[in-house]
Amino acid sequence: MSETNYFEGQCNVLTGSAGDFFTPFIDKNQTLELFSPEMCRSIQMDFEEDQEILGVKTMKFSGGDRAVDNGTLYPENKCYCGGQCVPSGLFNISTCRYGTPVFMSFPHFYQADPFYTQQVVGMKPDKEKHQFFMSFEPVSLKNYEI
Repeated sequence: MSETNYFEGQCNVLTGSAGDFFTPFIDKNQTLELFSPEMCRSIQMDFEEDQEILGVKTMKFSGGDRAVDNGTLYPENKCYCGGQCVPSGLFNISTCRYGTPVFMSFPHFYQADPFYTQQVVGMKPDKEKHQFFMSFEPVSLKNYEI
């Protein structure tokens, strides 16, 4: 399938990797896309920084505020509202859960509108603990041949 029927317009188009693999030659200037079956959509990840993990040089790509935006910051995301836009940071996936009222966010409402953290006692969003990211070792990817 090349698209779903959960959202409107361009938001139905399936793009990105299933998360188990990415194309070789990943570049810091590109946006990586990861399809999340739990959210019935793709999440865009942008280069954040070079890292070193256990002596291995990596490139860190993170799913930032664009991943859970309701169209406030990124107008192209408005079609993900599923008929009910809520403040940015909470993502309505009810349409892909057969009408069951289900909403997703990053842990502790990380990168969400402050409205949410003010509604729930004990929420303390912390980038180090709650950010969604993937780190890629670029050398192996660049030397990979099909």
